Amino acid sequence: MKVSKGSTSDVSLTDLIAGLSASGFSGRLTLNEGEHFCIVEFLNGNVVGAFGWKLEGDNALLHLFLEGKEFAFSISGESEVAENVNADILPRGSIHIIELIKEFDKDFGFLSGAIDKSIVINENVDADVDLTKDEMLEIMKFTEPLPVNSIVNEKLKQNIYKLKKFFARNLLILSD
Repeated sequence: MKVSKGSTSDVSLTDLIAGLSASGFSGRLTLNEGEHFCIVEFLNGNVVGAFGWKLEGDNALLHLFLEGKEFAFSISGESEVAENVNADILPRGSIHIIELIKEFDKDFGFLSGAIDKSIVINENVDADVDLTKDEMLEIMKFTEPLPVNSIVNEKLKQNIYKLKKFFARNLLILSD
């Protein structure tokens, strides 16, 4: 199918990237418009870079996912997008981005669209909590609500993965 514009509510981002990659697309895929955008660059079907409003690489995409669950996209020119692609045969850069998207959805889907929320300590933990000294120091940073936006920097990926264990143990939660 030929595509130049659309929305991730109509086609998933992973299918779009896989389809562009399998079609040998070279050019830019713009995700979102305006101030909070992310541009994914392709060369001969391989994702070779990403950059956004403030960040680049994986962090640019992660920032976009914190902004929202669905967004508009456009492609430089019009391109054929292959359908029903076997993602295992794609170039390494494309596979990396697809895996990043799937991992975010699986492990951090609750953070989609949470850019204007805050992270706080869950005061209603039902089980005994056994934390190391370092973990206790880390979690104490959230005695006051910490805006999700405050972890958006060049270490965004590292920041959210560092907090993963606390969210998984229900020690940290999101609040409005």
